[in-house]
Amino acid sequence: PMVNFKNGTFFGTNIEVAKMLARAVGKEVKFVYCPFARCLNMMKDGKADMMVAINKTAQRMQYLDYLEQPFSSKITPVRFYQKLKDKVEINSYNDLYGLTIGVLRGASYFKHFDNDTKLNKVEITTHQQLIEMLIKGRIDAFLGRELSIKKRVDEKRYYSKMKVAPFIYTKKNDFYIAISKKSSKKVNVDQLSHILDNLLADGSISLLLN
Repeated sequence: PMVNFKNGTFFGTNIEVAKMLARAVGKEVKFVYCPFARCLNMMKDGKADMMVAINKTAQRMQYLDYLEQPFSSKITPVRFYQKLKDKVEINSYNDLYGLTIGVLRGASYFKHFDNDTKLNKVEITTHQQLIEMLIKGRIDAFLGRELSIKKRVDEKRYYSKMKVAPFIYTKKNDFYIAISKKSSKKVNVDQLSHILDNLLADGSISLLLN
């Protein structure tokens, strides 16, 4: 929801954060549209240099250098979506067992869920595909952040085809800026971290986020 793409133009908070950092080091930014898993692979291979608003995980740290501190931290509920007329209720975590659950390929949700090998999880490329597969009955549920999902489906369809399960997992999310370890642009991560510190201290980032 922090990035939008319309008529060939990218806009949104994350876009402005990237531009602000680029200006501070005298560079321009070229934005690339890609499904999340492909974005990660591009970073891993050095075909992209920077990602904005990414969670820090041990696996990603193998191929990403993160700026020292997050540029944003939010309490965000992770919600489970079902078909509107589904009689199965997800009232607790244990109700997930036995269901086919769609997940965004490459995404990190919460530790217990991410590491639970007993759940039947199906990796899917985009949020739009998750929504379509749910509505067509190919998965029983998928999870995501409400703001992200509402941005990707029209309001009538959202309320007439889908419902939010009672079970909600709430966690604090730290959103980082990361640089590919294979970037050919010789990005100075320490320099960018210092610039980000200054932008956070003088309120420039807060103005974008509010």
